[in-house]
Amino acid sequence: MPQYTAPAGGYGPPVLGAPPAQADRPGPKACPADPFFHTWSVVSVILGVCGVLVALTPRPAGWVGAVAGIFGVVAVLIAWLPRRRIPDGSATTAVAGIVVSILAIGVTAGMGFVYRDHRGGETATAATGVNATTADVLRNDLGVEIGSFSYNETTTLPSYGLTVTVTNKRDLPATFHLAIAGFEGDGSTQIAGSSDLVTLAGGASEEIIMFLPGRVSVEQAKRLKDGATFRVIGAESHYDRVTR
Repeated sequence: MPQYTAPAGGYGPPVLGAPPAQADRPGPKACPADPFFHTWSVVSVILGVCGVLVALTPRPAGWVGAVAGIFGVVAVLIAWLPRRRIPDGSATTAVAGIVVSILAIGVTAGMGFVYRDHRGGETATAATGVNATTADVLRNDLGVEIGSFSYNETTTLPSYGLTVTVTNKRDLPATFHLAIAGFEGDGSTQIAGSSDLVTLAGGASEEIIMFLPGRVSVEQAKRLKDGATFRVIGAESHYDRVTR
């Protein structure tokens, strides 16, 4: 019977068990930061902070704070919905962004109650010591925006006048009586006064000219054009035979 010898080269039966160690196999790479997610998260924080600051200003400018807050929430959603989140801490920025953005919306709504008695158009300064009726009319009924006093020399007589924009704050038609005085600088020395009667539909505005020639002398007009301060000294509103 033939005899078999072991194969040359020292090969033997396979050995079962753990595979041979592999030299220095590299581990899993760390996931790099996602600039898309992080950028929009930072944008949301900036919009939210700016929204809170703007929300503290009077209406209507303060409503921009709510708009900024809404866009801040949208900025977070743009980055969050694609599921590009990574464990690198960027989620903290996103959470901060959505918190301040929602806060901006809430502050805007809250400040709306704070400024509810200060509606647009009430930019005129009331003279010291005006009666309660005038103060109430300016607060609730009539918005008064005082423009500039113009004075132009002509070949005959100078032309001059004060531009005033009046706004009916209510939805009801009304007739308003308005009196304005010009004072020397910021002092209390009155140079001249002028009054006008204007009828406005609900919510309507109109530009009127006060301190016209014939109502104010040329000498007074020259003093008014040299840095006078104009303040409301009287205001009444008439709604369907009801006066206040």
